[in-house]
Amino acid sequence: MKATRLDRVATVQARIGWKALTASEYEDDGYAFLATPNIKPRDIDFQNVNYISQYRYDESPELKLAIGDVLLAKDGSTLGIVNVVRDLPRPSTVNGSIAVLRPFDIEPRFLGYWLQGAAIQSLIAQVKDGMGVPHLFQKDIRKFPIPEIEIADQRRIADFLDDRIARIDEVSAAHRRQLDELCVFAAESAQEATTLGGTIETRDTGIPWMPSVSRSWDLPRISHVFRTGSGTTPTSTDESYFDGGVPWVTTTDVRDRKLRSTTKTVTAKALNDFSTLVRYEPGSLVVAMYGQGATKGRVAILETSACVNQACCVLTGVDQDITEWAFYWFKAHKPAIVQLALGAGQPNLSQDIIRSLRLPMPPSFARRSLIEEMKNREAEVGDLIQSTTEQVRLLNEYKQSLITATVNGEFDVTSASTEGPA
Repeated sequence: MKATRLDRVATVQARIGWKALTASEYEDDGYAFLATPNIKPRDIDFQNVNYISQYRYDESPELKLAIGDVLLAKDGSTLGIVNVVRDLPRPSTVNGSIAVLRPFDIEPRFLGYWLQGAAIQSLIAQVKDGMGVPHLFQKDIRKFPIPEIEIADQRRIADFLDDRIARIDEVSAAHRRQLDELCVFAAESAQEATTLGGTIETRDTGIPWMPSVSRSWDLPRISHVFRTGSGTTPTSTDESYFDGGVPWVTTTDVRDRKLRSTTKTVTAKALNDFSTLVRYEPGSLVVAMYGQGATKGRVAILETSACVNQACCVLTGVDQDITEWAFYWFKAHKPAIVQLALGAGQPNLSQDIIRSLRLPMPPSFARRSLIEEMKNREAEVGDLIQSTTEQVRLLNEYKQSLITATVNGEFDVTSASTEGPA
């Protein structure tokens, strides 16, 4: 297949610098200023965007988006994501991380699919592997090889892929909805099990985010059930404190499951020099008080003796079934617990907040039964989530291989079936 260069069938434009544009200039409404998170694999998100003034929009007329433009993310973790502007709900432009390819001698949809194919994505992967912060230069984008195919054939290929990929995406979306429903079911089931346990008679708690519990259950504060403690970080500049034989838990290790090993360790010298660096026994419950994203509020049960840093709260001093019960309760109510810190104007949880929490406590026989029930349900839902996630992955693989095979002319789209996957 004969090939030409991208810059012989399309212009390539990108913002060079920001022209002193700062975030303080963003407006409540106006001209959409797209960033790489807006360039989704299937759709362009024109809703969750920043807005700029008409003056800033008019500064770069070559980047005023038009129907048929092909957008290519050229920076960062989203490098290589491609989409075609198929509709334009409002006047829009792009930031410096997106290249605008404007076709003049190629079908825009075909160009978009070609850039998603293996030939170009492998070139982009080389850039990702070879740079700390991956970046595509305009001079390299302009040299991308483009197959010389008749425009009519390009349109037939694009029509075929539009139809087939819409079908694949529909199936993928159904699987993703199923994943969302499974997660909601798991969360609601865990909340019900750790507050009501299937009982009919309830009593009010006076707690907005946990309004009722089983009438026969106690509702003690965490401080009345557990002893609480924490840890510290040894002096980071002293190498003699680290890489020893003592597991040292940081919030990165706390992943809502049993904790067998840690990413970091400390030495016996660190334990001797820092009195707050306490070694906790297996069976202790660790709660992440700090952390980015979803880390805050996560829990783990130690399966080995370990110490922790100051971002962890450790609950000890009870039978193992009570620890397991608290483990499931914390997981079930994590969103509300994390909100307690924000509601108090704090960025993080604290030992005081954790100690003040009220833990629904069923009788021991009911507690053991409910723990077993939650374990089994968690395993069943986990298997379903894993299976559904794998189906989504396989569909994405199929889509990628279909795009590559089609744009490479490996089969005749005029005779190929357009039935989507089941």
